[in-house]
Amino acid sequence: MLEECLHRGLVRVSEVFEPILFAWHLGAPKPDPLSYERAAAALGHDAAELLLVDDSETNVSGALRSGWNAILFEDSAQLTRELSATGLSA
Repeated sequence: MLEECLHRGLVRVSEVFEPILFAWHLGAPKPDPLSYERAAAALGHDAAELLLVDDSETNVSGALRSGWNAILFEDSAQLTRELSATGLSA
């Protein structure tokens, strides 16, 4: 359902972030370290170059343990502030 929303109500998200990977496409759910490993491989980047934005503390912790950068999503204002602090504002 979320994937479909990115083509409709959440189009702005898919315009800003490309590509968007879904754990179910990777064959391993978050926070399984394999999901982050496969995502990094699919994106062609080292873990330290990648950012996960998620509303789950468990998933954010998993990403951090896997060497990723990660932001716990609370609301759009907070996310905007944190992305701006990293230089990744949209």
